[in-house]
Amino acid sequence: MKKISLQITTNCIHYICNIFLVKGLDVDSLFISHIQVNQAHKQSRRTYHAHGQINPYMSSSCHIELILSEKEESVKKEVIHTCRM
Repeated sequence: MKKISLQITTNCIHYICNIFLVKGLDVDSLFISHIQVNQAHKQSRRTYHAHGQINPYMSSSCHIELILSEKEESVKKEVIHTCRM
């Protein structure tokens, strides 16, 4: 399960990077600001075998929350010199 969620997460990051490239935005300024992977509710279905046998087919999925942000360029505050008389 950990390998699958990691593969899906990397695929999502590559997909988002491609969207940034298509829109003409800077991909190098992207960073992951939040990522969270939670285990989802287990789903059960049935698999049918020979001679009327039925076995459970368990599916364990996950929720992936991924937020990418763009780094903002820091602008230095302009120093204003004042003369007091």
